[in-house]
Amino acid sequence: MAAPPDAGRFGAAAGEAGLVAQKGYLFLTRSLVKRSEEQIVFPALAGREVHRKRSAQELPRREVVLTPWSHDDLEVYREFGLKALQNARLARLIEEAYWQDASLSTSMLCFLTNITAKSIRERLISLWEEGIRLPVAGVAKKYRQGRVFRATAAMEQFFAGVKPATVRERLWLSPTTIEASFAQ
Repeated sequence: MAAPPDAGRFGAAAGEAGLVAQKGYLFLTRSLVKRSEEQIVFPALAGREVHRKRSAQELPRREVVLTPWSHDDLEVYREFGLKALQNARLARLIEEAYWQDASLSTSMLCFLTNITAKSIRERLISLWEEGIRLPVAGVAKKYRQGRVFRATAAMEQFFAGVKPATVRERLWLSPTTIEASFAQ
């Protein structure tokens, strides 16, 4: 690995600069956090039940691995359209953080999805009112208690005789996600 031509400009010899760059590259590529190429490490709020009225800066953080883009998104987009893709992405991010003992706030979801806070609340409220558990930091108590996750609701609806395509559209699930849920 050859050092760049201006490597000595910062007071380090070209060889030393090359070694530092190589060690930095190895550190970044062999990070302690295991993630795939489409995943990111994001500082979420520590804990699954972060609902007290406190400043977000006061709350402890926890790094979580999130998937802002998944190949399942293409299946949802192809079958149900752009809004369903965005909704599926929102739900996936919330659930991924939850399973890693963390919560995302509405502002964090805005940052990750480029959707406004008002739109996020409007999208999620339909599932919250159906009894689906999508825990966002600071959500009202009535939307937190006695809820089931999307995969559980999908199975309940399948066994109740609802058509699979209807269930997937209402719960923003791709065929691949459904297969993975039933395999577990």
